[in-house]
Amino acid sequence: LQLLLLVTLLPAMYFLTVMLNALASREQNWLGDLLLAGTLAPAYVVLGWCLCFVAVLLKWLLLGRVRPDGRHWRWYGSVHHHVAMFSQSLNAMSIGVFMGMAYGSPFYNYWLRLMGARTAGDALLLTPIVADHDTLVVGKGAVVDKEAILSSVRLLPVCSSASAVTEFCTCIGRVSLGAGSTVSHGAAVVAAETGDFSVLAPLSAVGPSMRLPPRTLAVGSPPQKFSWSRERDNLVRPTARPLPRELR
Repeated sequence: LQLLLLVTLLPAMYFLTVMLNALASREQNWLGDLLLAGTLAPAYVVLGWCLCFVAVLLKWLLLGRVRPDGRHWRWYGSVHHHVAMFSQSLNAMSIGVFMGMAYGSPFYNYWLRLMGARTAGDALLLTPIVADHDTLVVGKGAVVDKEAILSSVRLLPVCSSASAVTEFCTCIGRVSLGAGSTVSHGAAVVAAETGDFSVLAPLSAVGPSMRLPPRTLAVGSPPQKFSWSRERDNLVRPTARPLPRELR
């Protein structure tokens, strides 16, 4: 992957810089510097979008659509596994080079849609999502904080009947975030679902085949559920102390 970067993106950036510098050097006054300053940044933005488009194109050509139906098993170390790892590495490079600057914007949500995810336009996503976008569903108004993990991949041991050696394979699950739900800083949702207006506390995790009920706060790993009710669980209570004189 680094070789691919060296022979494609970096030469293109160098060629573009030299070409723009040559065009600007024809003007020996302030107009040349203004031309260089005004065209260099948009040109690099175009290169970043090209890299992200290449990641989308290779994802569909190499992997196609991945469905969480139990049939997409990948043996660890197989050709399919390495192809998936290559696609994920390219996605991570696209995010690290360019798309990481678009966290929390509609551009990032649109790029995830091109990768196969179903993300709402007003969702706030502040974390990198590099794998198995086809299994990701993000509802309206959902929030995913920084360094949170959304993963649909599980590594499972499999004992073969022909040999006593335990091998490993990866299984694809479904990740769904309900409308208005929040995945806090450092939390993890692995092949699980969160209900509408639910909150997963920082450094907490929801494991495979789990579902966080709507309007619930979950803390810890495994998570402990705390249901919320406006009338019963409101922390703000009227006080029995008399009102201070200056506030009367």
